[in-house]
Amino acid sequence: MIEQTQTLQCLKCSQFLLQIYACPKNPIFDQNTLAENIYELLMVSSSVIFGYPFGAICVLMIIYYRSIRRWLIGFVCLFQQVAFEYLKVVFQQQRPAMACKAKVSNYGMPSGHCTFIFALLTWYVLELILLDKNCTFRQIFEKQYKKTNVY
Repeated sequence: MIEQTQTLQCLKCSQFLLQIYACPKNPIFDQNTLAENIYELLMVSSSVIFGYPFGAICVLMIIYYRSIRRWLIGFVCLFQQVAFEYLKVVFQQQRPAMACKAKVSNYGMPSGHCTFIFALLTWYVLELILLDKNCTFRQIFEKQYKKTNVY
C-alpha cells in the first residue's frame, strides 16, 4: 500500500520537479494547468534562481570587507556541507513513507536545512561567547582566569 502510494505520488509531480529531485509531497493543483505552471515557476525560481544572487552577494561581502570572521563563517558553511553528506551516509535513514522516491540513493536524515541552521547557530553562540565583550559568560570566564594569570 505504501509503495503504491509513493509511486502514485511521483506520477503526480511535473517532469521538471522530478529532474531536480524537488517533487512536493502533495501537489496542490492538477497537472498541466495554468495555476500549476505558475506555482511551479514561483517555487523553482525562489529556490534555485534567487539563491545564486544571494550567494554572490555574500561572497562579494567577504572579499570587500576582508574580515577573518567572514572567512571563518564561509568555512563553517563549507564544513557543514561536508558534515551533512557524511552524516547522511552514517545514519542511512530512509525518507518518509510519502516522500517521492525519484532519487532512491538519497537518504532523509539529517536534513540539510537543519544542519545549516545548527552550524550557523553554533557559530553565532561561539562568537557571542568568545568575541563579544558584553557577554555574561565571557565576563565570568575573564574574572575566573585573570585571577590565575592564565588568560
